[in-house]
Amino acid sequence: MTPMVGCPASRSRSIRPRLGPLPSTNRRSPLWRSRRAASRGRCSACQSPSYRAVTRRRPATRAAGGMRSVGRKIGARRSAGSRAMSPASSRSAFSWLWVSGSATGSRSIATTACIILALCWSQPVFRAMTYIDCVLRGGTRFLLHGTGPMTEAIPIHSPTPIPISRARAWARLLRVRLGALMLGALTLGACTADLNPDGFVARGLADYLYTEGARRKLEDAPDAALRAWQRAADAGHVKARYQLAHLYGSDVLGPRDQAQALVHARRAAEAGFAPASHYVGMSLLYGWGGVAKDPAAAEPYLRRALAGDVERARADLGTLVLDRAGPARDAGANAARAEGLALLEAAVADDDPVASWRLAEALVDGTHMPRDPARAADLLAAAIEAGEYRAALPLARLQWVGNGVPTDRAAARALLERVEREAPAHVRVDLGLALLNEGDVLPLDAARARRLLEVAARNDGRVRAHVRLGKLLAEGAPGVAPDPEAAVAHLRAAAEAGNGEATRYMGVLLEDQGRADAALAWFLEAAARGHAQAAVEGARILLKRTDAASVRQAVSLLGSVASDNAQAGIQLARVARDGVDGALPPDPGTARQWFQHVRATAGGLTAAQATNELARMLLRGQGGPEDARGAVALFGEAAAGGHGWAALELGRVFEAGAPGIPADLGAAWRWYQEAAARGVAQGHTALGRLVAREGRGPEAIREAFGHFARAAEGGHTWALYEAGKVAEQGVGGQPGDPATARAWYERAMTQGVDAAPGAIASLYERGLGVEQDDVRALALYHMGARAGNAWATYKVGSFVAEGRGTPADPDAARAWLTAARAEGVTQAVDLMERLDRGAVGPFGHADGSGSRVRIHVTPDGS
Repeated sequence: MTPMVGCPASRSRSIRPRLGPLPSTNRRSPLWRSRRAASRGRCSACQSPSYRAVTRRRPATRAAGGMRSVGRKIGARRSAGSRAMSPASSRSAFSWLWVSGSATGSRSIATTACIILALCWSQPVFRAMTYIDCVLRGGTRFLLHGTGPMTEAIPIHSPTPIPISRARAWARLLRVRLGALMLGALTLGACTADLNPDGFVARGLADYLYTEGARRKLEDAPDAALRAWQRAADAGHVKARYQLAHLYGSDVLGPRDQAQALVHARRAAEAGFAPASHYVGMSLLYGWGGVAKDPAAAEPYLRRALAGDVERARADLGTLVLDRAGPARDAGANAARAEGLALLEAAVADDDPVASWRLAEALVDGTHMPRDPARAADLLAAAIEAGEYRAALPLARLQWVGNGVPTDRAAARALLERVEREAPAHVRVDLGLALLNEGDVLPLDAARARRLLEVAARNDGRVRAHVRLGKLLAEGAPGVAPDPEAAVAHLRAAAEAGNGEATRYMGVLLEDQGRADAALAWFLEAAARGHAQAAVEGARILLKRTDAASVRQAVSLLGSVASDNAQAGIQLARVARDGVDGALPPDPGTARQWFQHVRATAGGLTAAQATNELARMLLRGQGGPEDARGAVALFGEAAAGGHGWAALELGRVFEAGAPGIPADLGAAWRWYQEAAARGVAQGHTALGRLVAREGRGPEAIREAFGHFARAAEGGHTWALYEAGKVAEQGVGGQPGDPATARAWYERAMTQGVDAAPGAIASLYERGLGVEQDDVRALALYHMGARAGNAWATYKVGSFVAEGRGTPADPDAARAWLTAARAEGVTQAVDLMERLDRGAVGPFGHADGSGSRVRIHVTPDGS
């Protein structure tokens, strides 16, 4: 009998001589079956369709449509059928196991025998087990391919079971020594009670459980696979431990648990399993599943994986080393750059599509090597053809803008359409995000992005797609109308999958609706899932409550993430610096420490912001001795880091001077200009004030008004009040213009500037540009006081005490003056003393006697 190619019995041509001649006396004999099967595409050994026949005739089955790349590898191995299978390959390359789907005792015994034999590492026994596997039908056979980092299993078609009696007849053809070995193995398994983890039977059970997990995974029973792999891992099966990492790192068991996945992957890596080292390295390098990126921790794992012949680790390690080099040109950076490029070039030479994609990005960027867009385009195209669709977006961008290559927007559109048709879900999500990004060179297309994201969310369960769809439908975009109901549905789906950003954004939507308590619940949930920004936003709501319990909870939230989150560190420093009235005393020393921490650990504008805040504390002597020179140095550092407010602070220091820092209006002017150029509207206000003070003639007035107007347009409405003061007082040798001043004040009042009503009231009080009117003046002062202006509060008290615009009432006046004194208006103290002596008001006498008339104007509105 000659087994057909595609049947496990064909794995070695040396099987048949070892089994001896086969009977062929009737139509049921194997010889007759072999001849009959030749025209049917069936295996002559087991009468099942061969693997090739199944692939050809049953394209919809798992056996046919499963893993064709593995099928090609199988065919390549079978083409060398005359070469005997080595014991090593029997253990690690391809292992055939027959797993019975029946509960009958005879088949369970046969199955156990096959499993025990599979563990025997001698080549003849493995061949004999393979032959039994071909004969004992009735279950599902799986081809396990374990050469790569992911063990793959292919189910093979099972025809009608052969009666166990016939299977036993075939088994009797085995040599006596094979039967004796089986009996010995079974006896050993039965007599071994302790199941030593390093023993023969323990390894056998672990292998069986590992295979059982693979079968359950293919049957779409991940929970059963989890149980089997967990038992195998507990018995020391390192590949089972690795499979557990993949289960937890996906969403097949529910919300992704990358932290638990890393626990299993690290244990497998510590046991020397190189693919697990690669998995840990990639998780830490790219931040899979919300894990914090940690390239320094990822590097040793990737190097270990590369040493273990995981070729795919070469591209990832090269990317990491290049990122570590950065734009620096020192010796260390140059060495890292050379190593990273060498790794990528070697991987490209081995036809690694990921390396082609990464090297192409380096060629386009030009940071680590001379720009070569033409070669980059070739590498990207090759990577796409090899199945790495992440290279499609960079190539489309090159074709769209023609950055070093001919512009070909038609080709770019065609490539994007191909991505939409063929690319994996995560790449289609990337395309959808790019089409919504205003900073991307690809044209905005919200409608197409919505379609891509909806398909990825609906068919592939992509959480990122749910999150971005939720934001898109909540805010709307050109071509996409807002749909709050659908937005909430997508955000809830992502939040239920454990996504912290979706949970946080639900809180943002609720806070925008004025539902702070409901928003806080979502922020706290997102913070519990590790979302640092949600912790910052939740703390902000808690701090607004000002009660001690809420403040303590806010500080706890910020403290839990401040060491790694710069914004949380800055917020915590501000709380420590300012304190919370009645709940938390100020602690400027701690505030300095947190600002210094953020300055040292953060980068970019965030570090500059912390530096600016620290400089202000040094300038004012908060949390330590006053140090104007140190403050100026820190302000300069922050300004060099792009912080416009630091430039404004420098201008103020040089305008007014400070201990050890003489006034320098020229330097102040330059720094104010720098602040204004960086979008700080207060810079224009300061420039207008300087021009008004130092300039001469009408031209200076017009220039000052121009700066004030630009400041107001930039959002600094106080500049309108400053313009009114300049117009009222007159500068540069020009007389004041009360009418122009009143116009500026009225503009400021409409913008909510609390000092503006009092300024207009002052015009009515003095009769400047308007008819003198104490009643009108008092009403305007009262408006300013209600807006929170301390000077207006003092003026109301003064008018009430003196009986101007209203009958005098010393008691009511005393209430207003007390409020003004609490706000720091020193004039209120003197007026209250005179009021107590009875020296104020139309009925006052030197001895304090006189009648009192009560009026109905008091700070509390009574």
